[in-house]
Amino acid sequence: MDSSSSLKSVYRLVLRACSTAVLHHRGATRNLRNLYRPSFRSAGAVIQEIQSCEPRSPRRQELEAWFTEWNKQIDNTLSFLYNSSVSRGLPHQITRNLGLLVLGQQQRLNSQRILPWKPNAPQPEPMKAGKVAQHARWEAMEENAWAALSHTIKMAEARQGLNFGKVAVRGKIFPRRADT
Repeated sequence: MDSSSSLKSVYRLVLRACSTAVLHHRGATRNLRNLYRPSFRSAGAVIQEIQSCEPRSPRRQELEAWFTEWNKQIDNTLSFLYNSSVSRGLPHQITRNLGLLVLGQQQRLNSQRILPWKPNAPQPEPMKAGKVAQHARWEAMEENAWAALSHTIKMAEARQGLNFGKVAVRGKIFPRRADT
């Protein structure tokens, strides 16, 4: 069973389908590709674990069942992306909005400056109580919105047998300015 080469070819198909689904728009293509990359990484890890398991072990059978289900989801996803590229109906709008969702998440994360730790730097002044409470409210609202959206996406994936990918959380680390 040479699943790694078939996984590569399916991954390349998904990458091409993502590009055609958003009419070869460079930014939207990049966002959709970033959305599907973690799913394929986890599938690759499952393939490696299947190959390292004993032939008749229950763990191997469980992983093979997961991989079979994942293959069905990817087949449905490819047909969904094809429909999105051919028509400008609901599949195209969903695909477009998924790309915009990834873009919004990346912009939100990049707007928060994550500074590298410097042990000799002076401690920043603590935030005032009002700002701390406001910051906590914004974070709670954001978390509730993402929880509702992820629940809706999971229901749509389960109902239609699709795979809409995973949003990978990545932030940029900005260097400190020389004056601090």
